[in-house]
Amino acid sequence: MTKTKDSIIGISHQNNSGGYFIDNEDVSVFVAVEGYDKTDAYHRFTSIIEPYSSYCPCCGERWFSFDFKGWPAPEDGLTIKNFVDSEDEEDYNCVLHLLDGTKKRCHYVG
Repeated sequence: MTKTKDSIIGISHQNNSGGYFIDNEDVSVFVAVEGYDKTDAYHRFTSIIEPYSSYCPCCGERWFSFDFKGWPAPEDGLTIKNFVDSEDEEDYNCVLHLLDGTKKRCHYVG
């Protein structure tokens, strides 16, 4: 998995809205999206999560803010090194969406 040169990666953390996390081929506890710049990454992110953006009156919105430092924040921002392959399906907590259209289930290391 490789990041496009001069691109940026943003990430959001899913709220346990309604008492559960949505986990499928598009979203997991974390959703990370590569973009050409912050605005592009944010627009890509919103289109990805739109079908999974439920609201719970007691828990609130499904997604926490989309940012470029990560959660918890790495000191120097997100790099491809923050996303690690795992052989254990139970260890996956993130879906990384790259500019080339690749979707990768991986482990986010903040």
